Amino acid sequence: MQQRDARLFILATEGAVTEPQYFRGLQERDIVDRLRVKIEVIPTPLDAGTSAPRYVLDRLSEVASQYNLIADDELWLIIDADRVWERHLPQVTREAFQKGFFVAVSRPCFELWLLLHVSDDVTSISTCADCSRALRMQLGRYNKSNLDMDHFPRSAVLDAIRRASALDPGGDRWPQSTGSHVYQLASRLLGTAGS
Repeated sequence: MQQRDARLFILATEGAVTEPQYFRGLQERDIVDRLRVKIEVIPTPLDAGTSAPRYVLDRLSEVASQYNLIADDELWLIIDADRVWERHLPQVTREAFQKGFFVAVSRPCFELWLLLHVSDDVTSISTCADCSRALRMQLGRYNKSNLDMDHFPRSAVLDAIRRASALDPGGDRWPQSTGSHVYQLASRLLGTAGS
């Protein structure tokens, strides 16, 4: 079996801008140990109509075949449980798990994961617009196209992991109410899973 020093995490994201900025930022700012972990982000193309979970899963499947993967590598599908795509989640998550992929779903959207870095109170959040408003209130400003990683240091990522984990009763493939399973990925990236 081939070995390398760093585990490869291939992440296929529903978002074209925010999610790739966030995960690349974790690596660039050494929040994730570059000697232990390498992150490859497969964002959604900016053209319309390619952000549905089915397309994200298809991109991850296609890209996975192009890598020389080893047993420790992980492939992650990062999608939202918003009203538009929710009916597709059972089939997409089932297929992802059958392929050996991991799935991190946020309800209502990835911005909830970002909000959990800075706030314990997400009870009033039901839409992505609510998340963006709350992020602007908490951070003073928020621009999903130009993510300021200064707001998301390692300590805040650890807070988000703790907060998201507390919202997750466990056992479901995606949050049934406001929540984010991105904490499962973040725990693995930071090497805190199971600790």
